Amino acid sequence: MADMKIVVAMDSFKGSVTSLQAGDAVAEGLRRADPSVDVTVLGLADGGEGTAELVTLAMGGEMHETKVTGPLGETVSARWGYVAEKNLAIIEMAEAAGLPLVPEHLRDPRITTTYGVGELMLVALELGCKEMLLCLGGSATNDGALGALTALGAKFYDANNKLLGITGADMCRVSSADLSGLDSRLQETCIRIACDVTNPLCGELGAAAVFGPQKGADKLAVLELDGGLSRFADAISVAVGRDLRNVPGAGAAGGMAFGLMSVLSAEPQMGAQLVLSSQNAEAALCGAVLAITGEGRCDGQTAAGKGPAAFCRMAKNAGAVSVALCGSIGSGADNSSADALFCIQQGALSLAEAMEPETAARNLAKTAEQVLRLYLSQKRETK
Repeated sequence: MADMKIVVAMDSFKGSVTSLQAGDAVAEGLRRADPSVDVTVLGLADGGEGTAELVTLAMGGEMHETKVTGPLGETVSARWGYVAEKNLAIIEMAEAAGLPLVPEHLRDPRITTTYGVGELMLVALELGCKEMLLCLGGSATNDGALGALTALGAKFYDANNKLLGITGADMCRVSSADLSGLDSRLQETCIRIACDVTNPLCGELGAAAVFGPQKGADKLAVLELDGGLSRFADAISVAVGRDLRNVPGAGAAGGMAFGLMSVLSAEPQMGAQLVLSSQNAEAALCGAVLAITGEGRCDGQTAAGKGPAAFCRMAKNAGAVSVALCGSIGSGADNSSADALFCIQQGALSLAEAMEPETAARNLAKTAEQVLRLYLSQKRETK
């Protein structure tokens, strides 16, 4: 069995183990079952937490840290990736405008801003970057990218032609947009955005209605922000000559995707596909017999653009059997695209106990070991 090839790509178990920590634990378990197995561990994320670092390291880049404006206007230290050989900046929106940066009692997307994300983009331009990848996920904002675009030189005015500020509430009052002051270097910069949602900008499935409550918006705030996004889209559409509010994914990250696509011609891409492609996952899967993935909870949402489902589809195209190892299995998990699902829990544990990093890693290793033992026994039976 020395030539048996297995590829592992685990999503992070949020609050417990990172993608690569989970993958290494699985690899350890596989080698217990067969020390000669050829295991490749890839990182997996879908545009949210950890995506920038995974892609940066996979491409041989390095992480930088820059002080920028945080979601509440305070100064925060944001990490971002730089791949010098490609003149590429990899920016994770959550680093400058993430929900964890806002204390729970202050969460309200009417008072938060994406200004710091625009500041990171300016730093990348100063370094001479000709390409940027923005990972959209985990934001505390709902400003349609107004803050980021303002940092880049755009100006927004209310119905009285008064210059507006940079928050979600300011976005709600936009009547016109002046894009003439945008940094000219952006015209020569290819911008891509990675996200894992397909929501439009406005309406029942839009940014405010679906994601606003998670960011602290009550019912009245949701109505205010949804109406504001519609008016903001009207102003942007007049300024750029096209209306992208109903493009799938326009509502990602509080409408950040809409603003970037409309004004900067950013190209959307599913985050998981981008992360896997950056690591040459298709080539890694060539000749593999098993592909192992998973996340903290597998359920009906797993198939909706999340990393494990994307990896399983890629594995099937390569002819590999796909297995998902999950902290828990919820309703709809059968649609996750994996050939088999396994819950890693070894006994009755509280959620806090199960999420302890050492416990999660140990359970991942044990379950992976048993999966491979089962696979090897089946192969022996068919000989």
